Amino acid sequence: MWTSPPGHPNHGQLARQWHDQYPGLFDEDDLRLALSQWSHHFYEWFAAIHLFERDGAISMVEKYDLPSHLHKLARFTTALNQDQRRSLKMICNGRQPPDLLVLARVGNSFSFAEVKGKGDRIRNSQIDTHEMITQELKVPVEIIKVKLVDLRSAELAT
Repeated sequence: MWTSPPGHPNHGQLARQWHDQYPGLFDEDDLRLALSQWSHHFYEWFAAIHLFERDGAISMVEKYDLPSHLHKLARFTTALNQDQRRSLKMICNGRQPPDLLVLARVGNSFSFAEVKGKGDRIRNSQIDTHEMITQELKVPVEIIKVKLVDLRSAELAT
């Protein structure tokens, strides 16, 4: 897997490649958003692929709880029961839930992941929200920090 980070001229090619290579992770709306806002979505896509490769988990990138995204909403309402969805809504209280809803490959379990990339840091309000999610829903919120490394520079140094 090769990467073109945010701002790279080949970002559209990479988004299309990942969309085609991981059809269970990224839908057409994800692709549309990524093509227009790659710098906002690169890290979440990268983390979703990481979780898939590491655990076989299917992650939904953002907007999984919105009625305007029917496919994601259907998965969301299947993964979380009504009480869990209500608790999540109260916990987030108008704030965005964690970046990824992570669905286990086997069983009916789920978790969340918050993704941070270059120049992004976790805010205190996110820490509070994640702690409440863990306490109320009894599921973890994994923090994934994506760090870009220029392998060409590393190869030259050796």
